[in-house]
Amino acid sequence: MRLKKSLVKWYIYHFGSNPDSKQFRGNQFDRLEGLEYILDRCAGLSVLDLGSNTGLVAYEFAKRGASKIIGYEIDKRMINLSNNIFQYVEVPHKFIRRDLINSPQSIPQTDITLFLDMFHHLTRQTAYLSGRENEDKILRHLKYYLAITRKYFVVSPGHNPKINKVIRNAGFKRVYFTKRKSSGTLRVFERI
Repeated sequence: MRLKKSLVKWYIYHFGSNPDSKQFRGNQFDRLEGLEYILDRCAGLSVLDLGSNTGLVAYEFAKRGASKIIGYEIDKRMINLSNNIFQYVEVPHKFIRRDLINSPQSIPQTDITLFLDMFHHLTRQTAYLSGRENEDKILRHLKYYLAITRKYFVVSPGHNPKINKVIRNAGFKRVYFTKRKSSGTLRVFERI
């Protein structure tokens, strides 16, 4: 019951009580769309979820046998929801409140990094910079996240050619692609 109340609060916080709100782009479970490829390969692997939101995506990885879950999220309420969801999960896990643009250093290496629906948040956080500086800062952070990823990097939306080039130049190749109803494309890259 506690989890259900937490999710209702999350929903109202993000979309208000009006389901026809123009901000609404799907529900929390839509975040799982297209992840079957990587979920089928996560057993025994550690997972880093950047912008972990409520922790539901990380929870799916835990259910599929991930060896360890680390989630970073800027919103304290989302960290609390994640901890509620994981209270009975036996997989080692930690959800940490962190601003990924202004303090990205010292993030541990993991086998899988999830970078789902993060670009618009990072762009908003760096909006005070000029267009070129903004893009450069985001790409620097992306390179850092790629450097700490041992096996798979999962990104959505994944349609930006510059970002895909940075990922390929970091030693990854695309192994999976799908279109998602809720948030454009999703791409899975594997380290070569």
